[in-house]
Formats: sequence, structure tokens, C-alpha cells
Amino acid sequence: MLEDEIETFINEYNQNNTSDNYGLLNNARPEFIRYAITLEFLEEMVVSSNNKILKCIDIGGHLGIFSGLINKVGFEATNLDSKSHFDDVLFKNALRYMEEKKVKFIDADLMSPGFKISIEDQYFDAVIFQAVIEHLPHSPKLILDEINRILKNNGSFIMCTPNGGQVGLRLKMLRKGDWPYWGLKEFYDSEIPFLGHHRLYSINDLDSMAKWAGFFRDRERTIFFDDTGKADGSFKWRIFWSFIYRPIIFRYFERWRQVIWAVYKKIPV
Repeated sequence: MLEDEIETFINEYNQNNTSDNYGLLNNARPEFIRYAITLEFLEEMVVSSNNKILKCIDIGGHLGIFSGLINKVGFEATNLDSKSHFDDVLFKNALRYMEEKKVKFIDADLMSPGFKISIEDQYFDAVIFQAVIEHLPHSPKLILDEINRILKNNGSFIMCTPNGGQVGLRLKMLRKGDWPYWGLKEFYDSEIPFLGHHRLYSINDLDSMAKWAGFFRDRERTIFFDDTGKADGSFKWRIFWSFIYRPIIFRYFERWRQVIWAVYKKIPV
């Protein structure tokens, strides 16, 4: 299964490099679902192109682990991130890893007010913007405009982010009165700049911003991480989780699930 391949890649990286300062190599296995869905879609693109070598850029791809998998399914992969987010040792190891997997690297800061991708117009067949937009402390307009510029007219733009409309966050507010964003203690103890979630988006939010940037949604999926650890808590909460929250709400109310995965196409001019 693709989830197993992802885990193998991450374990391979973890065994051959220094420890990960950002905690990205120890993700819970359910997190792999979003990456598997993306890889399956990219495989569809390769098959549809009669196995032509296509070009894909992973914006905010950090260590380049997922970019290596993109190459494996038949794409020529490029990872875009800022080397300022790495310490010297981690960046050196990440760069070596990307070279071994034949992944190109573009050094660009998504936080910069002058953000620009040094690539010609309509260059990529696919653009991946996965688990990134929620970390931006500012509008994603510059980035979305650049994605529109570098994506081919018949290309696919894949966006994935935690669902701001997920019912679990709303229930947290009702149960405890807590703000449904990043954990307060982690935010309070964090260094500047804060690299956690600044804003969560619903599918309607993503659709609106995509439309303003010149895209329309082609397909959508929502993901539920079946995390039984969420059943921790009071007896009433465990009953609610086990018999209502998990088997009913997340099965039949797709837009209340935890993660949004969507593909966008360019609006014809």
C-alpha cells in the first residue's frame, strides 16, 4: 500500500540523517492518508499522459521526503522551500537526500512579501500545496498568483489543509470554550516567528480564494483520521465518540471531517 511506501521513505530518511528538529519524521501513521491520496492522483495523471514524464513542484515541501515519492510515481519533482527554515546540518542532509532521489530544489521564502518562483510561465503539470496554507501568517494571494503563473493551462493544482469546518473543533469550543486552533501552550512557548497554524480554512474558503486566483475546483475529498485516542476523556465523551461522533457524523457528514483535499484547474481565459 502507498501508506507503507511513505512510511518506508520516512524511516529511510530518519535512519540516514540527523534527528529532525521540526518533528516531521515522526508523524502519526494516519497522517499518511493525505499523501497517499495525492500520490494516487499523480499516478492517474501519468497514466492519462501515456506514461509521459511530467513536471511537479511541491511548494513548502520542507525536507523533500514527499518529493522523492513524487519522482517515484513518474514525475520530475521539484521541492520549493526556504533553507532559512533549516539549521546547517539538517539542510546539508536534506539536500543530499534530494540529490540522491533526483529532486530539484528551489530556495524561496513563502513568508517574503516579494515571493517569486524563479520558473518560466506554464512550466509545471502539477503543483502541490499540501499542509502549508494554514501556516501562513498572511494572505496566500502572492503564492496562489504564482501557482497560476507556473501551472500549465491543463495542469492540476492540489491543495490539502486541515478543515476549519471540522466538527471536532466546534465541539471542543462547546465542551470547553477553547479556541479551536493551535494548542495555547505550544503557541505561548514558541519562538518568533510562530510556525504553527495561523488560520484554518473551510472548503468554501479554499474555493473562494482559488476563484480569485483564477482556479475552479475539479474534485474534492475529505479525510477522517480514525484516531481511537480521541476517545480519552469523560465517560459521556467516550460514549459520544464511539457511537455518534465516529460512526455517524464522520461517515455521513463529509464536510465535517478533519482534512480537506482538493484539486483545482485553471479557469479558461
